Formats: sequence, structure tokens, C-alpha cells
Amino acid sequence: MLCPRRQEVGVVAGGPFRVPDQDEWRSDGTCSWCGSMKPDEFLSAVEAGEMVTPTDKNYKAYLGTSRKFYFQHFDAAQKKRFIELLNAGNVQLAYPRHFYVLPFFMRREEAAKKP
Repeated sequence: MLCPRRQEVGVVAGGPFRVPDQDEWRSDGTCSWCGSMKPDEFLSAVEAGEMVTPTDKNYKAYLGTSRKFYFQHFDAAQKKRFIELLNAGNVQLAYPRHFYVLPFFMRREEAAKKP
């Protein structure tokens, strides 16, 4: 695998620094490049009611207080599933009980304007 966070910042193998050609899911279930937990594990934990801790970043959240998740690891179906869970009120958000900024793949629907 090639971590989507690595691709986003444009880090490639070669150059003056030693950078691996590929990334992998380590035995602890985290990405060898960015340390994110696996997307399926994140979604399973969210569906089981574990607390999601928002950040002031549109690309990252924590599960509980220490396990980080980078939203770039979601594929299209996982993004859709997360939105469905959030819209249904099935995501337990830690204080302040909402995202400071929405994940980069989401947007708020504007309320219908009253005449």
C-alpha cells in the first residue's frame, strides 16, 4: 500500500532521505507511514459506540483520546458510511459534541431559506 497521507504531501522514495517505497499495516493495525488506524477498524469502533474525539483539523480525529485516524484512508464507500452514521446520530462525539471543522469530504447542507 502507499499511504494517502504520504501521497498528499508529495513524499516519494529517493532524494536525500531514505524513504521506503511502500507502506504497510503494522501488526498493531496502524499505518507504517502516518500511524493512522485501519479504516475498517475505525468504522467498526464507531459503530460499536466508541467515542470519536474531534480535532481542529479537517483530516484527522481520534478514537477515544489516543488512537488517531486520518480520513484520507477512507475509500468512497467508507466516507459514505461515516456520513450516514453521523447524520443518523450514531457517532458518539466527545466534547464539544460536534466537529470543530467537518472532515474534508463533508459539507453542511444549508438550511432552507424562508421567504
